Amino acid sequence: MAANDRPGVPLDAQVGPSEVLVDPFLDHRSVPPPRPPLSMAALASALLPVVLGPVGAIAAVPVGVAGRRQTRPGAMRGRWLANLGITLGVISTTAWLAGAGFVVHADAAGRKLEAHAAERDAARRAPEPEPTSSPVPAPDRSSRVPPPAAVPLPPARAAIPPNGTVPRITREEPVGDVVVVDVGVDETSLRTALERQQAIAKAQGKEVMVMTVSSSCIPCEGVYRSLPDPRMQEALAKVRVVRVDLEVFREELGRLGMQADRYPGYFLLRDDLTPRDAIDGGEWGEDIAENIAPVLGPFVRGRYKDRRHEWRGVFL
Repeated sequence: MAANDRPGVPLDAQVGPSEVLVDPFLDHRSVPPPRPPLSMAALASALLPVVLGPVGAIAAVPVGVAGRRQTRPGAMRGRWLANLGITLGVISTTAWLAGAGFVVHADAAGRKLEAHAAERDAARRAPEPEPTSSPVPAPDRSSRVPPPAAVPLPPARAAIPPNGTVPRITREEPVGDVVVVDVGVDETSLRTALERQQAIAKAQGKEVMVMTVSSSCIPCEGVYRSLPDPRMQEALAKVRVVRVDLEVFREELGRLGMQADRYPGYFLLRDDLTPRDAIDGGEWGEDIAENIAPVLGPFVRGRYKDRRHEWRGVFL
């Protein structure tokens, strides 16, 4: 029998204890607590990039997002701190990544420069190959000066190579009647090497003319390749040409009073190995025998007066 079939009994008395009706339109779940106006996550997101460096910068972004969710809507201070933490996190992360990239790039560039320098030094100090051709014969002075095409050029190996190679041991080579000496890198002292060359020159009735050279020195090569010309043979008949590399012996040249700022330089020496006179390659135009010989000839004989650059211990 239905509860409403019992007349005289109140309706609430007709329902048993276990038959209490529940209104489905009422929400009986617990109400969540209100969100605070400022959450700890929002505050932490603003401090993490400053306190923990790159790790804090990366962590600030997700912590800032969590801080926004935990902050009560309309609470401007809390949301402002959360937004600040997210912004600082993005900027700091980008800056740290850019800085790390710059450091890696700079380190790689430094290593590359060191490798190039090591290769250049190794190439410069590599031993010279053994001669493969016979010395250039002395020119015939009985006839008039032949055209340049008829004069044999010296072997290319004796020129200053583009990579700046200097012989390991002091090497001398005759080019006609002119002896060219290259001071080697194994010399313990430039002064000692020049004293030895000066003694040899005096025994032959000659004197030393020091020529300063450098790697990839085109004028230096032009002077050397002009040596077989009879005009150069005549001009340098009384000297022993000693070539000294500026990159190897710059400091010792300076101590002896031979400047390195203008090269090729040509120095005639006193007995104490200091220069008594000097000129440089700016005294003539193109580096060919017809220009060089009229200058070097009078210079080595002490009769070169009309100069473009006067020398008084320095080139003026």
